[in-house]
Amino acid sequence: MRFKGVMLFCENIRELTRFYEEVLGLRRDPTQSLPPHRFVTLLDDAGETALNLHSGTKPNGGRAKLMFSADAIEPLYQRLRSRGRRPRKPRHIPNGTMTYDFADAEGNRIQVYGPWRRPDGSRSSESSLASGLAESPVDTAASNRLRSAVQ
Repeated sequence: MRFKGVMLFCENIRELTRFYEEVLGLRRDPTQSLPPHRFVTLLDDAGETALNLHSGTKPNGGRAKLMFSADAIEPLYQRLRSRGRRPRKPRHIPNGTMTYDFADAEGNRIQVYGPWRRPDGSRSSESSLASGLAESPVDTAASNRLRSAVQ
């Protein structure tokens, strides 16, 4: 699991992007594949992700969330559920990966993204079927709405 920065939700993404570029000297990630009117990734001097801006004021109960990437997000999803946590339903995002949110023990928002299974196709040692989950619990309606919004 790799820490990928903090996501801030903002009312005016253009103005906030300009602030972080002009005042703090961050620069936009040239490899970003999501539409810049909805999502902007800013990099520090070393080229590492420093900050992610997302248009929208308070989705899912907060103005910020911690972001992590993983080689496979299913094992964490299974671990959270087995410990009584309630992660949101995984969904596809436009760059071809999957993501879901959950809260830590004090309610801080966390987002994890990456492929559902490991690159070699293996799954977590915990069976999805044993935990009562479908093969891949993707929120298809939300994924379709997101795809429509970016086209």
